Amino acid sequence: MNGLQRATLDSLTTEPYDILIVGGGIYGAMAAREAGMRGYRTALVEQGDFGGGASHNSLKIVHGGIRYVQHLDVMRLRASVRERAFWRHVAPELVKPLDFTIPLTGYGVKGPIVFGAAAMLYRALELGLRGPEFGGAGVVNAAVARQQLGQLAPKDLTGGGVWRDGQMLDTGRMQIAALSAAARYGVHIANYMAVDALAHSDGRVGGASVTDLTNGGTGKISARVVLSCTGGSAKSLASKVIYSEAQDRFPTFARALNIVVDRQIGDRALGIVGTEKSDAIVDRGGRMYFLTPWSGLTIIGTHEAPACSHGTDAAVADFLDILNRAAPALELKSTDVLHTFDG
Repeated sequence: MNGLQRATLDSLTTEPYDILIVGGGIYGAMAAREAGMRGYRTALVEQGDFGGGASHNSLKIVHGGIRYVQHLDVMRLRASVRERAFWRHVAPELVKPLDFTIPLTGYGVKGPIVFGAAAMLYRALELGLRGPEFGGAGVVNAAVARQQLGQLAPKDLTGGGVWRDGQMLDTGRMQIAALSAAARYGVHIANYMAVDALAHSDGRVGGASVTDLTNGGTGKISARVVLSCTGGSAKSLASKVIYSEAQDRFPTFARALNIVVDRQIGDRALGIVGTEKSDAIVDRGGRMYFLTPWSGLTIIGTHEAPACSHGTDAAVADFLDILNRAAPALELKSTDVLHTFDG
């Protein structure tokens, strides 16, 4: 566990906890840190590698929520701005500022005037939260935008939307840093500790039955509160202890696909607009995909692939086709893809 001491099954099952956290992604790790800071006796269990799911399989962006202007979601926007500033402050060696440019076309909803108004609203909503390194959301003219976008600039370009977000250099190190912080506050942590079922009686969950996957041992962890940070597995974990009506309210999780390609695009992230329908309330004409520089390569995402096709050559081929139709100059081939981040 890279210097972290793994809790044993015996230590986890000896005395009850205030909080048992199931799921060792970044949500679980940070929840454990917060609980430990507040003096709660806390345990965190993960059935596989810490951060092995969505926390690792991402575009590596610490975003400040500018996309939530389109969704008219002020709460998530401000929370994102706050978290971006937090991570830059506490982990400056792992999170760096990254400039973004997206193409603006025409003079309607896709053009500079509308984006400029959205950027002005964004700047107002992030006031006092963004930190000193994340200003600058706004509009640049067509000449500047064409210079920044290069071969990805569409012919009908009328300007560029620009802003600054954060980029994680190493999600694994970020994950270990969060877990280490939790451990310093006394949280008991164990990976390869699978939750078989939630323990419940009289309509209340009071812990979980677990199996130590390293040796096959089984036991029960008791806790006053169980917090599920299991992402797409949340519904199946809770299915035996909640009513069917409640199960129907669980969200449907998309399977996200990001690809690493052997290309260099400079020192800023660039956006391209696909033909796929956006999920935003204010639709600017299609789903936005980003090419972000990363370790001398480029990560492109995010594509929401059908759950049944994740990790397959067909899902990657489908994404490449979308990208090449959105920006023919890319001319991406399957041989350009070095790795997929899929979760």
